[in-house]
Amino acid sequence: MHAHRRTGRVGQRLTSIFWLTMSVAIMLLLTTGCGDEPTPTPPPIPTRLPTVTPPPENVLNESLFVLLIDGELYATEEIRVDRSSEQLVVFSEMHIVGNLNPIQRRTMVLSGARGPLRYDMETLWVGARSTWAAERTTTGMDCLTNNLDWHAPTLVEGLSPAADILIESAPSALPFALLALEYEESIAAEPLALHTIDVTEDLPVSRPLTVSVAAERTGAVIGTVALEAKIEGAMNGSFTLWLRPGNRALYGVETDDYRFGLWQRGYGRPVEDGKKLEIRRVRQFPEVTPQVVADAEENGGRLVTLEFAAQDGTMCRGTLTLPPGEGPFPCILAHSPGGPVPRWSTTAPLVEAGWAVYAYDKRGLGESEGTYRRDEIGQLAEDAIAAAEMLRQQQAIEDRPIVFLGYGQGGMVGAQTLAASDGFAGAILGNCAADGSVFPTLADAQIGSLLAPFYGWEAHQVSAYRTKSTRAWQDWLFEGENEVRLLGRRASLASLQSVAEVNMGALLDQAQAPVLLLHESECRRYPIEGARRMAQEKAKANPERIRWHEIEGGADPSGHEDSYSQLSEEAIAAIVTWLEPLAPESAR
Repeated sequence: MHAHRRTGRVGQRLTSIFWLTMSVAIMLLLTTGCGDEPTPTPPPIPTRLPTVTPPPENVLNESLFVLLIDGELYATEEIRVDRSSEQLVVFSEMHIVGNLNPIQRRTMVLSGARGPLRYDMETLWVGARSTWAAERTTTGMDCLTNNLDWHAPTLVEGLSPAADILIESAPSALPFALLALEYEESIAAEPLALHTIDVTEDLPVSRPLTVSVAAERTGAVIGTVALEAKIEGAMNGSFTLWLRPGNRALYGVETDDYRFGLWQRGYGRPVEDGKKLEIRRVRQFPEVTPQVVADAEENGGRLVTLEFAAQDGTMCRGTLTLPPGEGPFPCILAHSPGGPVPRWSTTAPLVEAGWAVYAYDKRGLGESEGTYRRDEIGQLAEDAIAAAEMLRQQQAIEDRPIVFLGYGQGGMVGAQTLAASDGFAGAILGNCAADGSVFPTLADAQIGSLLAPFYGWEAHQVSAYRTKSTRAWQDWLFEGENEVRLLGRRASLASLQSVAEVNMGALLDQAQAPVLLLHESECRRYPIEGARRMAQEKAKANPERIRWHEIEGGADPSGHEDSYSQLSEEAIAAIVTWLEPLAPESAR
């Protein structure tokens, strides 16, 4: 035991001597300098590992954007992300600031390499959904349009090359946020070559998309890189986007002279071409005051809420605007145009003329119950007859004349209503007449007068679209199909059968009440040539009952039926003059 203690003391002394000797040596080195000896090499600095790019779901999830048209708020949009197995599912919900606040929802299914496998976009307005879809195939991409503003769904197959990015003529932050994920520093040396498809076009095509660094605009926003993109042959063929290169998060987008797609112009509020579109990433949305239809005072009279039960028990709701005074008043039943559109709200001029005006939501839309089905003329006419029966029970109306008023498809409903009922004192039918059956005669005419001018189609494109639309629709009816299944979606064909049975000339022959046919000379959705032939023939045969009145101008490139309910000054004057003999004491 003593031997162990001695050994331990010796070890401690040797250790102390060693460290004392080293300390003295270091001090001598520091005080005498290094002379010509080389400076010792410092230890190497650890190499920094490359920055890992955040996964797409981290960059996109819960990102918020505002969309501005010439600096005014157009919409707000939120993007969310979910990962399913090897696929990435990206959701977008946009709230458009406008009348009845339309909503657009987009869903994109991406492969592990971020290529689009499936895309769905829907517009929800006044209770009805119009949808557009795209699906990748082994050879390209198929696109489906099921737009409730149009006659029936259309499928365009085999678009090639398949789209890398889906950019629409309906503004949205989603495609640009996905495009920002494609950023690589190598774009500065060699532009990125991709392809894009606009699924909202009636005849979509695959177009080359080139993305390059916009060096002159990179410094516009600190910490971002600016990219300039060109889309060959597109309506909105160029835009600039800014992103943060570290995480490839979209910061903003700008497009000068933005042009909305044909079917995206009528939702919420009127839009004009040539405006600047801006998309900005924000931390929170601004407060938005919902827009509503004009109140009773703005409509020029007292407003009464009224509902009625259709023959099958469906409750439809609307508003009766009364002129000043005690009444009873003659009444106009204002039927909204075709498609998923709100009730007619332009009533002031007619109320000022001494007429009460009742406007209601079509079944399945707005405040009315039931299911909306496009172009079911017979059902809509039955509902109009039920509305008139309800109005006769109102003390403010009683036994005064009731006159039907409808534009666009609403005019067709009016012709059907007068042919089926003697309860109306007359009808004002605007921009609706056609020579022959509505389908396919009118549909074919609309392709040439509305779609072709808007897209600048040449003859072969018009022919190609007719093959995919009216010709296919006729085949479905010939085969007795009640519905079709396209890209996994079911679409009813009842609307085609309904309009195929509508012949405006034959309906006017059955009607007994007087009719005023109004038509704008430059109306694109309802070409005037066929309407003029039919109307003049009927007016010549029965001049006391049928009157034809052409209105100069009135071209509306939107294609949205709701635009046909806006009465021009000439139309108002013609209507008031025609109404006066039906209720002469109502004129003021």
